[in-house]
Amino acid sequence: MKTAYLASSLCLITSIAGNAWGQELIVNGGFDYGSNGWITSSIDDYGGWIATGGMPGGMFRLNDNGPIATDPTILQQVSTLPAMHYLLTGSYKKDYVSGCGACPSFAVDFDGSTVFTATAEAPAQWLYFSVEVVATGTSAVVELRGEINGTDTDWEIDNLSLVALAVPCLGDITGSYIVNSVDLAIVLSAWGSSGGEFAGTDINQDGIVDAMDLGILLGAWGPCQ
Repeated sequence: MKTAYLASSLCLITSIAGNAWGQELIVNGGFDYGSNGWITSSIDDYGGWIATGGMPGGMFRLNDNGPIATDPTILQQVSTLPAMHYLLTGSYKKDYVSGCGACPSFAVDFDGSTVFTATAEAPAQWLYFSVEVVATGTSAVVELRGEINGTDTDWEIDNLSLVALAVPCLGDITGSYIVNSVDLAIVLSAWGSSGGEFAGTDINQDGIVDAMDLGILLGAWGPCQ
């Protein structure tokens, strides 16, 4: 049982290493050299990757000349940790406007849920969205859609980013908003070091992971207050 628990903890620690605070999880969010890393659908010749006009450099235009029921879409699957909080950000700008101007015509989805929308009433300039999202599993899909709700308004996007948020409370190394056995395993794995690659492991910031940090973690055990 101890061996199995240790193996499970090490797997979680490895996953957390790929979700370090501030590490970019979206590939090619700036569209500097094309749309590699993304999956697209219902994009016509006017839409797609554009080498100029972004913030700065390249950008991607969501446009579809097909049936009104189809939405030009771009998406990417990213690795996440369950219950981890992330910050999803990006730049967007309306292009060709048609249909209901007050209706949402641009949407950002995370993990299957819409987390941000915009209407054609937005100014004709690059704007910025920022939303905190919570992962429900070990992967999630970041998806952006134009011309939604039967509108025909095209949108341009750039500078898409997804990063893990900093720990919400002392002892919560994983950012799951709960101090538990996973955080304990990380502290023990870094024992005697300065904290290694996991931000927050040296809880009291005295330069070494030791009994003082362990005491703080155990004292904070359970949901973050």
